[in-house]
Amino acid sequence: MAKIGILHTAYVGDLILCSQTIEALYINGHQISLFTSSAGVRLYNDDIRIKKTVLVPKKNKIQCFSKITKSLRECDHILVPHRSLTSAIMVFLSQRPSIGFKGRYSFLYQKSIQVSQKTFEAERILSLVPKEWIPISPKLPYWKSPSQDTIQKRMAEVPFLKDLLEKKYFMISPGSQWPTKRYPMPQLSELVRLHLDSQKDLYCFMNTGPGEEELGQEFLKHLPEEYHSRIFHFMPGFTSFLDLFIILERSLFAISNDSALVHLAWAFQKPTLGIYGPTGTDHGFTPPGTVIGNLPSQGIKLDCQPCSLHGHQVCPRQHHRCMKDLDPKFLYDLMNHVP
Repeated sequence: MAKIGILHTAYVGDLILCSQTIEALYINGHQISLFTSSAGVRLYNDDIRIKKTVLVPKKNKIQCFSKITKSLRECDHILVPHRSLTSAIMVFLSQRPSIGFKGRYSFLYQKSIQVSQKTFEAERILSLVPKEWIPISPKLPYWKSPSQDTIQKRMAEVPFLKDLLEKKYFMISPGSQWPTKRYPMPQLSELVRLHLDSQKDLYCFMNTGPGEEELGQEFLKHLPEEYHSRIFHFMPGFTSFLDLFIILERSLFAISNDSALVHLAWAFQKPTLGIYGPTGTDHGFTPPGTVIGNLPSQGIKLDCQPCSLHGHQVCPRQHHRCMKDLDPKFLYDLMNHVP
């Protein structure tokens, strides 16, 4: 079997969508090296399918060219899902057989693949792999669940984790790299309240990433105080993606903006409500099976929606109606009808 390098340094959500390809290569006996960002290293650090992770820093990439190129030369083949000039140059300098997507930099690859924009990104990445490399097809879920020993160890180390896992709960993710993709906190807190009211023994885990503490506080400010004891957040000792995997796997369902949790929930095959505002659902980054909560599904059409592939820091029209006009009760009913 071959030594396959995957060079991908995009956002966490995009890196999660590599999991289908990683699973396909792994079950067919290939040795996988992942060249990725610091987030990617943390994401796949405990993944038994990855032989080696190599950090490709976001800053000072040029200074690291020599080291990374040397590591790339250890691979038999290199897959390049990330449409990046620096990635393409590093692969070209490695002089190893490479496969990437057709585009501005595809002349730097040995082979390039043309894919439809509407094809789901995980399938696009998988299309980079020649079919003869993967005679056995991967099956969902594409993410390897933590072992029971690992779960028990983490529960002993993190008391809050043990307390949560003994309850019935769902997950929410209020954040996003782009502010316009965040469902406003008053509406999100109302959506959560509706779910908590539906089952008196139901709890909620709020997943907030680094730097999102203020978002969590704002969410709680809008949620009536009598519900605060049923919200798990800012858990002491909660420091790794491993804990997130354990929590997600045991959750009933997930609610998330168009961000990483939508993709991770897909990999774990969890029922998921994806809340979409400035971004569309036909650009290949919406996982199959995700319940789409947006104004068009509510019967409202804005001439400015969608306005961006990734979202904006500020709404270009200053009204942010694509999120503010999205009714929490409508979203609750959408998710409530999912089997």
